[in-house]
Amino acid sequence: MKVFRKDEVGQLDYVFDFCDWLTGGDYIADATFIVPPGLDWISSKNTSKTATVWVSGGTQGESYRVDCIVTTASHPPRIAKKSITLEIT
Repeated sequence: MKVFRKDEVGQLDYVFDFCDWLTGGDYIADATFIVPPGLDWISSKNTSKTATVWVSGGTQGESYRVDCIVTTASHPPRIAKKSITLEIT
């Protein structure tokens, strides 16, 4: 799991890259983010291979796990989850 440091007043974007997991022309059809209490979800978007979330907030000295769950366009769809940790400085 990747760890990022973020200032408590920062509003930043975090990219979840699924290029190494997607095969055979499959692509991301939908991305869902789980942002824990204490962080503020600002917005999100996805491309065919990546998903991006913008978050702000957090309490200095705390760590937060943000999850990204993607569903592919294949039938049946493939589903995967990646997570990051944000350490608030």
